[in-house]
Amino acid sequence: MQIKHQFLQAQIATLLMENLEYDFITGTSNYEEIILRKKVNGTIHFVRLSRKQHDWQREMERTLRHVENTLMNHFPSPLFTKNVHFHHLYFVDYEPVDSYEHLYKTESFHKKVNQSHLYILTKETIQSELQKFENQINFKLIDRITFPEDQISVLHMEQLTLDLQRRIHTLKETKHKQSRELFHYGKPILTFLLIAINILIFIFIEYKGSSTSTETLIKYGAKYNIAIMDGEYWRFITSMFLHIGTFHLLLNMLALYFLGTLTERIFGNSRYFLIYMIAGLTGGLASFAFNPAVAAGASGAIYGLFGALLYFGWRNKEVFMKTIGMNVFTILGINIIFGFIAPQIDVGGHLGGLVGGFIAAMAVGLPNAKSVSKRLIGWLVCVVGLGSLFLYGVNNEAVQKSNIMQLQRIQNYMKQEEFEKIIPVASDALENTDENEFVAELLFYRSYAYIQSQQVDEAIADLEIAVKESPEFEEAWYNLAILYQGENEREKAIAAVERLLEIDQDNDRYEELLQLLRKE
Repeated sequence: MQIKHQFLQAQIATLLMENLEYDFITGTSNYEEIILRKKVNGTIHFVRLSRKQHDWQREMERTLRHVENTLMNHFPSPLFTKNVHFHHLYFVDYEPVDSYEHLYKTESFHKKVNQSHLYILTKETIQSELQKFENQINFKLIDRITFPEDQISVLHMEQLTLDLQRRIHTLKETKHKQSRELFHYGKPILTFLLIAINILIFIFIEYKGSSTSTETLIKYGAKYNIAIMDGEYWRFITSMFLHIGTFHLLLNMLALYFLGTLTERIFGNSRYFLIYMIAGLTGGLASFAFNPAVAAGASGAIYGLFGALLYFGWRNKEVFMKTIGMNVFTILGINIIFGFIAPQIDVGGHLGGLVGGFIAAMAVGLPNAKSVSKRLIGWLVCVVGLGSLFLYGVNNEAVQKSNIMQLQRIQNYMKQEEFEKIIPVASDALENTDENEFVAELLFYRSYAYIQSQQVDEAIADLEIAVKESPEFEEAWYNLAILYQGENEREKAIAAVERLLEIDQDNDRYEELLQLLRKE
């Protein structure tokens, strides 16, 4: 009878693997046990095909619990799984000798399993039990099966069984090979090239100045909203290759090494390059739209690699969750939380890169995938999204006319000695802010512009308000003392210098100025 059970078991396993694309996840070397799995509409179906004969129901129940517990521990459910169903099919000569009917009524044999179905296929029950199984998986098996009683010789049955088992092995190996090939499509050549480029540019910036100098970063292509608003759009690209300090460079290059090599192996060189650049561009645009500060770094592009891996996981849920899925989610989650908690992190640039990487991966598609419609949608979303993000950034006055941006504009005018432009910008900013720190700084810059245009009274008025708003503002007190001296207001000048010495009592220049004023 064993050969008949083997024949039936092998046929059902082959049909499920070939027609319904069930995965072979484990089994004994002699195929006494074969366990298949498939996810259908959010429900995981485990199908266990067993030729193990149980004489007693307690033995069978113990085996059922052990199998479900082992499989749930070793093969955790993929993300977004709603239910887990087990189907235990026994190909046996006879049923347990004692009462086992309660096993049919048991909802499941593990707390994480929603339903467990038991089918005991003997010579007498095979048709009815297979009918129940057909109804559960919504697939006609009986019409496709050759039953042992269908005038087949034992020798022929043995040969057919061996052929089926070889086919099961081939299907299993083919699926494993396909899974392995998903992670070895390309060689990580560009990742190492990008790392080298970033390091060389960092060395160049250090040679020319300092990677922590805002002025140097702006000079060599950092994301600087004022310059971008003036048409320097190339900064969206160049800022991807600049880094602020050694720690920033090392952190990003380490992340690029691990994420880049993995992503490039999955997508191949050309797709990887497009994903990296589009994600970096999207991150730069998002930073431009939501962050007025000067910014630089490959973080947007690196977050884009996270996005590309998430797209890969979306298209290959089973493989993703069995391999890299939980690691990707964990590392990404930690980075996002850290970005919101830590100061001076360009969250907009990071999240923009993450979304950009996902969409770019959709646009370029996975190797050997025939999803032309998804790729077209991806490219459409890419183009429209990038354009919309840029237009939003240009017109987002909350960022482009923020206090930080207005101060950056004023400082830019100062360097260019365009003092006449400072007064209207500072006046407009003062009307829209009540933050003491910015008010004092804006008044100081406007007073300097007034001085350059010979409007001394206005300059003094601004400085007097500035030192009230910020009593420790040394530069404002000093300029005020000099202006008082020039206007022959000796007592006010002395009071201003005395205040300077309270702030910095060891400053020889302040002491000399005080002595000079007292002699006048």
